[in-house]
Amino acid sequence: MKTESWNIRSHSDMQTALAQIGQAQIPCTLTLNTGEEKRRDRQNRFAFEAYKQIAQILADRSVDDVRAECKLHCGVPMLRVENDAFREKYDQHVRGLPYETKLAIMVEPFDFPVTRLMSVKQMARYITAMLAHFDAQGASVMLPDYDL
Repeated sequence: MKTESWNIRSHSDMQTALAQIGQAQIPCTLTLNTGEEKRRDRQNRFAFEAYKQIAQILADRSVDDVRAECKLHCGVPMLRVENDAFREKYDQHVRGLPYETKLAIMVEPFDFPVTRLMSVKQMARYITAMLAHFDAQGASVMLPDYDL
């Protein structure tokens, strides 16, 4: 089942969402949340858009490859320093594994928890580190300002 989400800030955004909803497969479930999107949701959307753009720019990696690399190179070091429980679990189960295995367990079907454990402030630092990591590889992305 595919999940769609729209952040509606204008009548134009509303019309786009309604057109797509009108083409949805039945049965389906529609949930409407009024008010502003939470900062964490904006950060997650920003990160996933960055993964996608980086993969397109580099062209030799999938979105999952980029996400795994970001989690392993940017998220894991941060959490190993700042979260004792994370460090213990990571060191016990992952640290001694080969690099390619570490990358593989960062995404589905294993999806080792990294970013979901982060606070809003940690996630902002993760995104900054992620963009710098790939900027150094020539993959500078142009994303809207999400007020991280």
